[in-house]
Amino acid sequence: MWTKLKDMFAAGQPAVASSGADDAKAQHAAAAALLAEAGLADGDFDPTERHLAAAALARVYDLDAAAAESLIVEGERAAAAALGQPRFTRALVDATTVKERADFLTEVWRVVLADGKRDPQEDVYMRRLAGLLHVPDRESGLARRRAEQGDD
Repeated sequence: MWTKLKDMFAAGQPAVASSGADDAKAQHAAAAALLAEAGLADGDFDPTERHLAAAALARVYDLDAAAAESLIVEGERAAAAALGQPRFTRALVDATTVKERADFLTEVWRVVLADGKRDPQEDVYMRRLAGLLHVPDRESGLARRRAEQGDD
């Protein structure tokens, strides 16, 4: 799934409006924004959540730690600017299968659960994200369980 997402963003699919040389960077920020929004859902994007989000981006885009962290900072800015989940999720829905989107939800759940607690705002965020990604409830629940159990 990550390869497909990486290829989709590299191909310039319209997840976030931008122009010129910044296209690829803006596309990567869409994925980073969803991860940052998940980390911020409870009001505290703690260091463990941040690390897991950056590690996921580093794997997806073959980035070093500094570049992944920079991408997370961009994602935080996009999330804070209330650019909105639909803007970021549309490209994923158009380019991936339900299974691939459920795999992405597993990664997002890992960020949400990194602090060892489930906040009601995080649950609301994840339900909304699953809906926007058109992931059925059953698959969303399985994604959460995989994250809780550390399964891939």
